[in-house]
Amino acid sequence: MTPGTVLFHTEFPFSDSQALGRKLCIVLNDGKIGYYLIVKTTSQAHHFTSKYGCQPPPARHPAFYLPKATETFRKDTWIQLGEFFRFDMQVLLNKRMQGVVLVQCLLPKQFVKEILECAILSDDLLLADIPVLQESLHGL
Repeated sequence: MTPGTVLFHTEFPFSDSQALGRKLCIVLNDGKIGYYLIVKTTSQAHHFTSKYGCQPPPARHPAFYLPKATETFRKDTWIQLGEFFRFDMQVLLNKRMQGVVLVQCLLPKQFVKEILECAILSDDLLLADIPVLQESLHGL
């Protein structure tokens, strides 16, 4: 998988509970380091603004907004940058083979570039993951 791959994960492990749920998420790196860095999406606007693009800190809920007019998503969508998930590369690939994780589409490179630049600004990104995202940016 490459940066900007949109996945539909049918058993996404939510961090605020032990529940598993269905979630659209976006891959931010190529997995060559042994894990994929992934962020969730939402179409629920209650914590976000509807202005295209990066909503970085000091926003309480950092995100990147893509309106439905971009034709990538059927609804207005916020890529949530307040929480980053590491998925072991092999485990995620096995989940794809089992049909638990489905590839939906690949975002256009310009969107991926803007999302990565915005993600790097997030206070919630681990320092060790900044070079991972920078490498993804340079690979576009």
